[in-house]
Amino acid sequence: MSVTRLQIRQQVARDSHLGVLLAATTDGAADFTTFVDGSVRAVAADLVILDEGAPIVITSTGTTAAVWGEESRISSTAITSAGIITVAPAFSAKVKAQQTGEAWHRDLVTVQTVNDAIEWAVTKVCSRWAFPVLTFLKDGDFWKKTIDTAEWAVTNAIQSRVAFSFPNFLGRYIHRVTNSSAGGYAYQAIDVNEGEVWHFDVLARAYTGTAEISAYDVTNSATITLNDTEETDLGDWVWIINSFEVPSGCRSVQIRLGAEGASDVADYGLAAVWPNNARELPFQARITSADQVYGCYKACGRETIATVRKQRFEPWPRGEPHLYETPFGLVAKFDYAVGSQGPVFYAEKTYYDIGDSGTATASASTTLTDSKKAWTTNQWVGARVWAEGKWMTVTSNTATILTGAAWNGGTPSSTASYTIQGDLGTTDCPLEYASAVASLKLANDLYGQAERAEHVGRAEGFVNPWARLRKETRLLAVLMDKRHGAVQRTLEQYSERV
Repeated sequence: MSVTRLQIRQQVARDSHLGVLLAATTDGAADFTTFVDGSVRAVAADLVILDEGAPIVITSTGTTAAVWGEESRISSTAITSAGIITVAPAFSAKVKAQQTGEAWHRDLVTVQTVNDAIEWAVTKVCSRWAFPVLTFLKDGDFWKKTIDTAEWAVTNAIQSRVAFSFPNFLGRYIHRVTNSSAGGYAYQAIDVNEGEVWHFDVLARAYTGTAEISAYDVTNSATITLNDTEETDLGDWVWIINSFEVPSGCRSVQIRLGAEGASDVADYGLAAVWPNNARELPFQARITSADQVYGCYKACGRETIATVRKQRFEPWPRGEPHLYETPFGLVAKFDYAVGSQGPVFYAEKTYYDIGDSGTATASASTTLTDSKKAWTTNQWVGARVWAEGKWMTVTSNTATILTGAAWNGGTPSSTASYTIQGDLGTTDCPLEYASAVASLKLANDLYGQAERAEHVGRAEGFVNPWARLRKETRLLAVLMDKRHGAVQRTLEQYSERV
């Protein structure tokens, strides 16, 4: 189940006790410099979190109220018995009753410090084992969030990537084909030799109407007959298993993933294509080292149009293939032809995404446009968008345009790659896993800061105040990694689900 950065940050506050969650019980003052939470009680001697200089941020918004993402600092430790927290600089409007916020330990300097720790934890440290397929199609395991149209093109349809739900252990995204007229499809061409037999297996579901696959002889401009069922109208995930013989004179075949009716929508979880006599199957270009691969697996109990929920995964029969470096990249080299025993899956160590990313189609001094997106209006308000080392805080957004006051560092190029760090950016990383590792990152940073400060001051008898938190969060992070990061655990979770 997806969680948001906001949920992770709130869990970090609970796990590490470095933050306090606030909820306004009455409206703030007209000068926009107070946050009133009647449940908060603090005195000047309480120097843990609600101390002068501690960052405070708004985490909800409303009409004529302080907006989501606005950050300030506590300007006085004299928090009143009524829970009035005074801040500076002032918010853009007064805080309204029922609005929420967070206050963080002053040594964290800014709430962005917590966001950065979450980003680092989720995208660099928290890992899981996925089971992509080996296929001769580029991006045939649908790993890329943004479709490379040089790899996948469309006819009479639009294509998009959406996050996997079940069975999400296979990869990262679903390739969705939405017809603009009947018989639409996404396609990719592969080089072939006449007389070869090729296998063509897909994981598919009919999101609306009927999902339909086909193969096309580009050389001779003719449809190729597949050996079995070519479509499904089931809303559940199913295997469609096929093979075909390359026609005489054919040198190129289009693999087509489509939908039948004029408004039908089809989803594809993988497209495995390989020649019957292949003994070497390529990894995708992202695999550059054997360290990224754990082993190879076979889907058992597979039948044409069999629901994927009935499958199980077992180690590849007759020994492990060897990983072999070629001029074209890393391949799995088998001692025998894979043939109809495929497709071959392998365990890949992978990391999670959070927020959103893409490539701009336009930019200006206060905007960034990505015409491929379909965001919810104002879902990114308060988020920070980064592009080419420049950043901007989003004040509003449409389905395709992010708008802010101005870019910090100058306007990025109109085709810049960008990322969005927003409270409502989602990730499939388990909440407890992301929180534990982010808390450890913060504890380590605070410990290091204190050590450096002690070294400069050469204080005698110094005891690092963050030593205990560092130890506790490390133990929790190790436990969460064992729980969520193991190959066997991933397979067990899949077995429990089916």
